[in-house]
Amino acid sequence: MNIIYSQATQILNASIAKANEIGIPVSIAIVDKGGHLMALARLDSVFGVIDFALKKAKTAIMFGVDSDVMGSIIAGAEIHFYGMINSNEGLLTIPGGIVIRDAEGNPIGAIGCSGGTPEQDKEIASAGSQIIL
Repeated sequence: MNIIYSQATQILNASIAKANEIGIPVSIAIVDKGGHLMALARLDSVFGVIDFALKKAKTAIMFGVDSDVMGSIIAGAEIHFYGMINSNEGLLTIPGGIVIRDAEGNPIGAIGCSGGTPEQDKEIASAGSQIIL
């Protein structure tokens, strides 16, 4: 199963509500299982963070773990991951990219958020990823 547009907008709206609640202008990207953009919101954030939000979401879905978890894996590895991180137009292994799962726990897409602190980005993305589909 893959995320569909109506689900992506539900998730996006939940994250937008959280961003507005805490007053952080961010960019939020939703991708499908293939890492393709399904929905995007730019809440008066600077232009450059759109790319960061998309890369965080792609990182999460490509590896099946949240982007900060992937960062921890890489940080603890004894081999060099330069090629992996710079593949697929670049990935980001910092907080803010979260795998979206269906009711059975299967990955169907991912959400990425950028524009706040790493903790804020993760909080905003988490608000959307917790929507039960």
